Amino acid sequence: MIIVSHSEKIAEGIQDLMKEMAPSVPIHLAGGLEDGAIGTDVNRILSALDQIEGEALLLSDIGSATMNAELAIDMYEGDKHVEFFDGPIVESAFIASVSSGNGMSLTDIVGQLKQQ
Repeated sequence: MIIVSHSEKIAEGIQDLMKEMAPSVPIHLAGGLEDGAIGTDVNRILSALDQIEGEALLLSDIGSATMNAELAIDMYEGDKHVEFFDGPIVESAFIASVSSGNGMSLTDIVGQLKQQ
């Protein structure tokens, strides 16, 4: 899973919470700007995409984070399967983490998120 947030602290907090729920699920972060300021950066998202193994779900918080997440997926040249879901980030991360930790496929997780 990749968490894209305007705030590095929010992304880290979501990661901490999800590690309690599903410790085996890898979570990559693209929170805030490189200097620690609030914002999002397509290059940080692309870097997170390069770190994934297999497939990943990308979640974002609001506004330009969503725009940059979609742009990063369009720009991504890797061979990993990446799905983007635009929904409540904490709730979506919880559902995705627990479901992934229980062996559910990415396609099924996205389907489950769309039903919420």
